[in-house]
Amino acid sequence: MRTRTMMMVVALAAIVALGVFAGDEILGRDVARGGSLQDVSGSLLYDGNEWFLTDAATTYELHMGPYGHDETLPFVDGAGAVVQGFVLDEHIAPLQVITGSETHEFWHESRYPLWAGNGALRNAGGSARDDFEPAYRNQDLRPGRGR
Repeated sequence: MRTRTMMMVVALAAIVALGVFAGDEILGRDVARGGSLQDVSGSLLYDGNEWFLTDAATTYELHMGPYGHDETLPFVDGAGAVVQGFVLDEHIAPLQVITGSETHEFWHESRYPLWAGNGALRNAGGSARDDFEPAYRNQDLRPGRGR
């Protein structure tokens, strides 16, 4: 009985510890799923390997997937920008970021990230649809789909 009680206490402590350490992180998919589509104008801010958009009242974290941490993004710290995207509290999953004469796209209106691909090409990167060869020529005869 003591061993069982001790194991339950350890399991409960582990669950509480996970909740404490994982509580505040909001992911881009959460923002895209729960956010409302809006246009926000402001200035770009680069801080701690993250891009933000600051307007008169709020500083929004931009969730741009792997591109948000890419140092080769042609954004300029302090430059004016218009961001169209899904806004949830102080987070934006941007469909597009317009700065100067350039437009950069990150999310699709259907709430999936552009870097993940689309349909049968999910995670295919830069592959063109014409070059894609499905694993099974007749998609209806794939194993597990019935014949």
